[in-house]
Amino acid sequence: MASAWVLRSQTMDKLVVALDVGSHRVRALVVGVSHGEQPEVLGLGNAPSKGISRSMVVDIEAATRAIERAINQCAEMGQCRISSVTCNLGGSHLATHDSEGAVPVSGDEITPIDVERVYDAARAIVLPPGQTVVKVVPRQFLIDGQAGILVPVGMSGVRLAANVTLVTGSQATARNLKKCLTGAGVECDQLLPSGLAAAAACLSDADKDLGVCLVDIGGGTTDVAVFKEGALRYMAVLPVAGEHLTKDLAVAAHISAPDAERIKCEFGTAYLDPDIDAARMEEPIPVRRVDGTQSADWSRRLVVDYMQPRVREILEMVGEQISASGLGEVLGAGVVLTGGTARLERIAPLAKSILGLPVRLGQIQGLAADAKFLSDPGMAGLAGLALHASTQDSEGGRRQRSRQGEGWSGIGASLKKLFKQF
Repeated sequence: MASAWVLRSQTMDKLVVALDVGSHRVRALVVGVSHGEQPEVLGLGNAPSKGISRSMVVDIEAATRAIERAINQCAEMGQCRISSVTCNLGGSHLATHDSEGAVPVSGDEITPIDVERVYDAARAIVLPPGQTVVKVVPRQFLIDGQAGILVPVGMSGVRLAANVTLVTGSQATARNLKKCLTGAGVECDQLLPSGLAAAAACLSDADKDLGVCLVDIGGGTTDVAVFKEGALRYMAVLPVAGEHLTKDLAVAAHISAPDAERIKCEFGTAYLDPDIDAARMEEPIPVRRVDGTQSADWSRRLVVDYMQPRVREILEMVGEQISASGLGEVLGAGVVLTGGTARLERIAPLAKSILGLPVRLGQIQGLAADAKFLSDPGMAGLAGLALHASTQDSEGGRRQRSRQGEGWSGIGASLKKLFKQF
């Protein structure tokens, strides 16, 4: 079954649809894939998140409606009918485990079926009740004891083994999310952990080989994914992120959450430097309290005073996870920040001072799209889901007969308008 049927004129190899279900927004993205070309953005959908808390479904009916709105908007912009999606799976229930498996080779040379069999062998570990394997990430293969094999298909041997990292999670959480997708009228091609999705968009092979930590700071959770020697080695999800900054401001100022979110986005910064920020430190900020009274006492300095402790707390918790990975001393490519909260002014230099590692904001790679989209760290997870789906074969990616015409240039104006909502 195809992910989407596009009602246009020019043939593409296939279309894939990504769905990013977050605590703050639900976003959908349809991209067209043509052989030898970068996947091209054809449509975006965006809806306020309902029924989602800390990246997990807490109200199936409300979450289903939010997903349906985002998908319908994406389908309208992309001029297509969407039938299935590749979706993220988030939440602090996710964890990683090292495992290995080995199987006899079934024929003269190793086939994709042999690789799936060795993955199945690696999956066979004892997990706590209610937990399941969400993703198998290979680190290396071994053929007849020879280590360091990266692509075993087509090679000869009698015994295939694999060292892998298993990403595990709550079976109920995954089922609830899939139930929402079904209710919204789409099937689930694949669930991909949120941290791996963002990594697919912003990390190069060189980053992963050298050693890098991807930190995706979203609305309800912060995903930490550590890579070394080309593969995922450790993952953790922290139950604190951008929503907590908003709540801190709302409580401190006695204002509504929407007003606090607006102030955070317009006036927030990770820190102020008295030497260069003297002119704007006392910049007055209009604040209306929930009781209807107007406060004249707020300034940018006060906003930062309320936000910075929470920003530091998040980054310090990230540092603890990097230490727990045991790889903090060998992350040659440093830290890459993604997620909506990574838009916060000066968060990268603050992270560098706290983590003691090089830090940069994630830039989306490998996708044909508007420059604003590609430079927005908040879009990394959505883009990564699409990129991951676009590389899957006909079974994993649900290859289809698709038709399109206008492409990026034809819908650019509509996407720019939609960006104002993101």
